[in-house]
Amino acid sequence: MTCGEVATAKRLGITLPIVVLDDRWLALIASSRSAAASDLRHRRATEDYRDPPAHYFGVPAVGVAQRPGVGSSRKAALAAKGPTVIEAVVDSEHYVDTVYD
Repeated sequence: MTCGEVATAKRLGITLPIVVLDDRWLALIASSRSAAASDLRHRRATEDYRDPPAHYFGVPAVGVAQRPGVGSSRKAALAAKGPTVIEAVVDSEHYVDTVYD
């Protein structure tokens, strides 16, 4: 959804951490379309975590599956000579409560 911004940051050589939140199953979209939160909880099926590809559109990508890895990934991205995509796994369980409260 941000391909143009990623490509522009690469072309201009901008040091820019780009954080992508990976809930492993598009939960926010599913919850906004669900008729009832309870239905969503019963239908939830997550995928196992996989590291992202080595790059997106030529921009290096790193995966962060655990909270402690976020800080070091951010520091490395801020020291890079260009943009870096940080794909961070997040827990989607709170989406249902947020969308339907």
